Amino acid sequence: FEPIDFRDGLVDVDFNMIREVREETAIDLSGAERGRRYHALSTPSGTVIFRRYQVTEPADEIARRIRAFIVTEAEPEIEGPVVIRDATDLPDGLMGHMKPLIEWHFAGGDEVP
Repeated sequence: FEPIDFRDGLVDVDFNMIREVREETAIDLSGAERGRRYHALSTPSGTVIFRRYQVTEPADEIARRIRAFIVTEAEPEIEGPVVIRDATDLPDGLMGHMKPLIEWHFAGGDEVP
């Protein structure tokens, strides 16, 4: 978290997530449907807080928009989008904590309207 993510001494997790995604991809999640709750996964390498956001655009269109944004950045924060279409569609170099998150996602964990 960064200082801007705090309001009255409390972290605004939703604000942080929306801000980080916008900074790294130019995708604005502020109007996206959100899961009702936050989740956390703790592993020996660290802890991640996450929430599911659902957007209406197809994955390929979002990936195109992210690629278009990245080429405009002098120092992009990410190399590019990674579209994962099912729990077995895992990219090379995946960080260890991502596999259980992906499995959870495709198992229907949480809810998003």
